[in-house]
Amino acid sequence: YDWEGREEGQEADIILNLVDYDFIPMLDLELVEGRNFSKEYSTDATQAYILNEEAIKEMGMQDPLGKQFSYGKRKGTIIGVLKNAHFRSLHVEIEPHVFFFLNDVSEATQYGVVLIKIDGNKTEEALAKIQGVWKNINPISPFEYHFLDQKYDSLYSKEKKIGTILNAFTLFAIVISCLGLFGLASFLTERRTSEIGIRKVLGASESGIVFLLSKQFTKWVLIANLFAWPAAYFVMNEWLKSFA
Repeated sequence: YDWEGREEGQEADIILNLVDYDFIPMLDLELVEGRNFSKEYSTDATQAYILNEEAIKEMGMQDPLGKQFSYGKRKGTIIGVLKNAHFRSLHVEIEPHVFFFLNDVSEATQYGVVLIKIDGNKTEEALAKIQGVWKNINPISPFEYHFLDQKYDSLYSKEKKIGTILNAFTLFAIVISCLGLFGLASFLTERRTSEIGIRKVLGASESGIVFLLSKQFTKWVLIANLFAWPAAYFVMNEWLKSFA
């Protein structure tokens, strides 16, 4: 890569992406500066680049719009800056990306993945047509496809398994805790049956008696929470640090 304002010896590790006019709107990405590739500008097909914010940061570029950028022999101008977005797992930090226009769809079969939006009610029909087009463009490479939602779900299968296990243990802990509290309440009530009777005779209210019985074990519940909440916050915070 080379760009306007590049210092001698400066390098930038930027991921290359070949896209068309519909890439940004299809993925609902946001441009923070400039514009998308457009059919109104014939030079966009050969001389235009869009970079994400991370790529601009990687190059140390200020006011990137209109500045020169080149990949190999392909020289062009930066026409837009894309807001940073995750193209991989959230465990991976956002990477610098550069996008330029794909003139020939056959190039995409050599460089990576073709993204296609289809009608969910006509999946089989759409896949059959796509496979036919693929064979015409690239008969050598096998036709393989993935659904984007399933692809993203697979990135977090570990988290889902952990979540299921934690939910099961949480439910188990709650049941055990409730049984323990119920047993403790029954035990305290049985021990103080005579006292409760005397207090009733002396005019004690039901709410007063309930408060008298519950305050002993409520105190321990509150003490337990004083330790549990900070510990839970620490564990959750450490887990969230694994995400970029």
